Amino acid sequence: MERIRNRIALASLVLALAPAVAAAQEVVIDSLVAVSPDARVEIHNANGSVRVGTWERPAVRIVARASSRVPIRIEPGGTTLTIHSDHPQRRATVAYEVTVPRGADVEVHGQNTPVTVTGAGGRVEVHSMNGGVTVRGGRGRVELHSVNGPIEVTGVRGAVEVHTVNQGAVVRDVVGDVSVASVNGAVILEAIDSRNVQATSVQGGVRYAGSVHPDGLYRLSSHNGSVVMALPGDASAHVTVSTFNGTLRVDFPVTLNEGSGGKRFDFTLGSGDARIELTSFNGRIELRRP
Repeated sequence: MERIRNRIALASLVLALAPAVAAAQEVVIDSLVAVSPDARVEIHNANGSVRVGTWERPAVRIVARASSRVPIRIEPGGTTLTIHSDHPQRRATVAYEVTVPRGADVEVHGQNTPVTVTGAGGRVEVHSMNGGVTVRGGRGRVELHSVNGPIEVTGVRGAVEVHTVNQGAVVRDVVGDVSVASVNGAVILEAIDSRNVQATSVQGGVRYAGSVHPDGLYRLSSHNGSVVMALPGDASAHVTVSTFNGTLRVDFPVTLNEGSGGKRFDFTLGSGDARIELTSFNGRIELRRP
């Protein structure tokens, strides 16, 4: 396997992958670029995966594995490092393994691109047309978008915002504000510690299990799916429920006050501190014990 190693300082350049000896032979570039610890790293890849990890060094390491001749551009500029891969052949793919400073911001744009980001301390933003997005750990804001891939977020200590169209989203073990929206997939929130939760799906169900803070706001809604919320036994909240064709199940002793139009109810758990709003047009709504 041909292997090309480039170590470059902060200067704009274009790297072209040399053609392999055989058509099926993989071509590899391994580059190291010095950056500030709080740099912003942008990665653009049309076809192929992107995996981002972190380390304590003030540098970015880029390992690119291409299936054929694909120009790779690494462009430092101020506090931003931009990585592009041009695909003159539609079948050509580039798999990136990028290691960034732990405090760096990370932004990834892809078309047919599964993306994984692990341990980022800065802001993470991902846009993928076709491909799943996975974020593990991190302490900054996380914003994820996918059209045809599932999204999974685990272990983040910061605000999380997720948008997905044709697949579902799973968010686990998060401390911070959470906002998740899906069109055709289910939304699952587990082990959440948040004072502000917004979760919605058009065709899929919505599930929440986590804390309910006295000053918190929790809004869960689905048009054609079920809405299920697991509450701790000592939860204190004012609950509003709205459904048209669905049913309501509550695992707590409550007195239901029926509102006007459709099936609208409100009731109080404990002192009624937090606000919980549950909505489903055609699906069931459940308030369960953990």
